[in-house]
Amino acid sequence: MTNSSDFQRDERLKELAMKWGAAVKTAAIYPPGHSNVQRAITDLSEALDQLFVERDQLTLGVIGKDLVVEHYNLLEIRSWLSSFVENLKERHIEKVTFLRGLQRAELAAFIEILASDRRGLEARGGLEDAAASRGISHIKLGRLRLVKKEEVTDEGLA
Repeated sequence: MTNSSDFQRDERLKELAMKWGAAVKTAAIYPPGHSNVQRAITDLSEALDQLFVERDQLTLGVIGKDLVVEHYNLLEIRSWLSSFVENLKERHIEKVTFLRGLQRAELAAFIEILASDRRGLEARGGLEDAAASRGISHIKLGRLRLVKKEEVTDEGLA
């Protein structure tokens, strides 16, 4: 049975994923200074700040067609996140870790990079080079390392 605090945490993680996806979609449509982009980044920044109260970092990963946040698979909102997950996969993003201390300006720069043209981004050296050139230090990119979980039965490993 899920208790109230688990439910609230899961809802905050879903909300974070949706706000991240919305910020990237909005930044792809409007110029960086547009009020819609600024509001979306503020919403995302506030959602992260709420989660940083109880943790020092927050990791999101792409596994197949799904976005996973802190080991929580967001199947309930898979269809809503599908284009966002594809955007991440096109940019070869498997794992993003947001670190406590992330400032709104740094987050805005990262969202702008994610929303930029993929080919132009690759021509400039890729996502990691673009992030480094913008001084983004509280967002870490990485690769997922999947570990196969072995089942133990009465007869040994299954």
